[in-house]
Amino acid sequence: MKIIVIGLGYYGKSVATRLSMVGHEVICIDNRMNNIDAVKDSVSAAFALDSTDMLALSSVPVKDADLCIVTIGEDLGASIRTIALLKKLGAKHIFARASDP
Repeated sequence: MKIIVIGLGYYGKSVATRLSMVGHEVICIDNRMNNIDAVKDSVSAAFALDSTDMLALSSVPVKDADLCIVTIGEDLGASIRTIALLKKLGAKHIFARASDP
């Protein structure tokens, strides 16, 4: 499966590396370069970009992905905007993390 993981905090890094270890093609996105550096050697691709920016997110093959996982936990607004943009870009399946009720 081709999986996109957006948000590479503790949870996102764990999800991305475990999915990659079991053989999935994992593409990671985060807006912080230090988070990208932490996973770039253990996943298929890693991009430092703002997932709330339509132009930036459209540079990632969202339509080709079997699953998009949004693990943004710090900023609820960024998480919601990212999910909306993924839907607009034609994501097949989206799983999103909720950090509060």
